[in-house]
Amino acid sequence: MTLHDCIIAALKTVYDPEMPVNIYELGLIYGFTVNPGGRVQIRMTLTAPNCPVAGTLPADVERAVRGLVRLGYAGEGGNLTIHEISQAEGVSPAYAAKILRILRKGGFIKAARGKEGGYTLARPAESIVISDVIDVLGGRLFESSFCDSHAGQAAICTRSVDCSVRSLWRAVQVAVDRVLGTATLRDLLQNEEDMNSWVRTIPGPKSLRLMQ
Repeated sequence: MTLHDCIIAALKTVYDPEMPVNIYELGLIYGFTVNPGGRVQIRMTLTAPNCPVAGTLPADVERAVRGLVRLGYAGEGGNLTIHEISQAEGVSPAYAAKILRILRKGGFIKAARGKEGGYTLARPAESIVISDVIDVLGGRLFESSFCDSHAGQAAICTRSVDCSVRSLWRAVQVAVDRVLGTATLRDLLQNEEDMNSWVRTIPGPKSLRLMQ
C-alpha cells in the first residue's frame, strides 16, 4: 500500500460525530500534501454552523424538503446515501450532509452505520408535517421574538408600541402556517397535477383555489 493509500485509509477512519459517514466519503477532503519531513497537510471543509453556506436559509429549506421527498420515494425501509441524494439534487456531498444532519436532529430521518449506510425516514410520510420541517430549519417569517431581532442599534425597537409592519408579517405567517401546517410529506409524493388539486382544497385566498 502506498503512502497516498495509507493517508486515505486513515481519513476513512474519521467519522462525523453525528453522522454515519467518514469525512473522506463525505467529500470534505479537498486534498493533502506530504512535505519532505513526512508531515501531512490536509485541506478540507467543514459542515459546522459557521460554514459559509449556513446563511442560505431559503436554499436550505428548499433542499431539505426535496431531500425528504427523495427519501419518501424510496419507500418504507428504503434508504439513500449522501452521495445519491447529492447527485440527484445537484448539490455537493458536504451540502447534502449538512441538510441531512439538520433533518436527522429534527427527528425526520434516521441513519445507520454499516457498509451501505444511508438515510431513511424516521416515521411515516403522513406524519411529517412540512411546517415542522421549516421550523427546524429556522425558516419562519415571524416569531414572538421578531421585534427583539429588529431593534437596530437601539435596545428596544422604536416601533415596538405601534408597528404596522409587525401586523403584516404576523398575518403572512398565519397564512403560510395555514398551508404548510396542512401539508405532509405524503402529500408531496404526488405528481404536480395532483398536488395542484390538493392545494385548491385549502381554505384561504381565492388565488389558491384558482391554481391551474
